[in-house]
Amino acid sequence: MLKIGEFSKLSHVSVRMLRHYDEIGLLHPQRVDPITGYRLYGEEQLFTAGKINVYRGMGFGLTAIAGLLHEADPQKLRAMLERQQDYHDTEHVRFKTEPAVCVASAIHYGSYETISDASAAVAAWVEKNGYQMCGVMFNVYHVSPHETQNPDELVTEVCIPVKRRDSAE
Repeated sequence: MLKIGEFSKLSHVSVRMLRHYDEIGLLHPQRVDPITGYRLYGEEQLFTAGKINVYRGMGFGLTAIAGLLHEADPQKLRAMLERQQDYHDTEHVRFKTEPAVCVASAIHYGSYETISDASAAVAAWVEKNGYQMCGVMFNVYHVSPHETQNPDELVTEVCIPVKRRDSAE
């Protein structure tokens, strides 16, 4: 269980917005301590928070997001998302479709001074398990210097696009 502040950092959703999401029924805490009133979230709720962030980034409003989160039919969900594709690029956001890519990744906790160890571990795994690199390595910053000034709290996912060695180009 994560306290609201911890969940906020990992999900990139402010504490204020998490409280708002709870009020409107979009994302309830998994548990509220009856004595302290502390909101506690489960790690599995990070996936839902991530989907909310993606949908918001696509321009959906909170009411529409609630519908998307509760839509169980994949075809209906696809149709709803395709309708949203009608949004036009903005000054800061460009909409485009990229082909799916398989990645090998590892989560690095802490300072960037030792992130090369995580990169080396992923590269070694790729080599050992019959894969080859097929694109530019990239990082996903789950907790970046934007969220914390403490280097020990940084969480970075090191990603290398891969394909099986025997795969055709």
